[in-house]
Amino acid sequence: MRKYSKKEFLIIMAKHVGVGGAALVMFYIFSKLFGSICPTYRFFGICCPFCGMTRAHLAALKLDFSTAMYYNPVFFLGVPCIFFMVHEKLFAPKYDKMRKIIAGILLGIIVAVYIVRVCIYGFDFFD
Repeated sequence: MRKYSKKEFLIIMAKHVGVGGAALVMFYIFSKLFGSICPTYRFFGICCPFCGMTRAHLAALKLDFSTAMYYNPVFFLGVPCIFFMVHEKLFAPKYDKMRKIIAGILLGIIVAVYIVRVCIYGFDFFD
């Protein structure tokens, strides 16, 4: 892992917090305007591989894991998957290939579970 000075580290973290905060504001506005934060579900009427992730994480925070699994059975893989795809600067260049492989495996599991859910329930899991 690359060594950052305190100043560099704080700048990187501030950028991530800013981008995350902007995304949350955007999702909030989108949900108020359209009734859903998932544009795939809102505009096409089909669930995407990440549909239910927010509700699943909120249920897990309440320690209601059965409800969390109902909303999205792989909710616990979403955050690490996004972390490995987005935070490349936190890893040394020699670990870049490993980071991409791990992100690919996690994303592959999420997509595989999505395909199984589509085969069982159709494109609208929550209907």
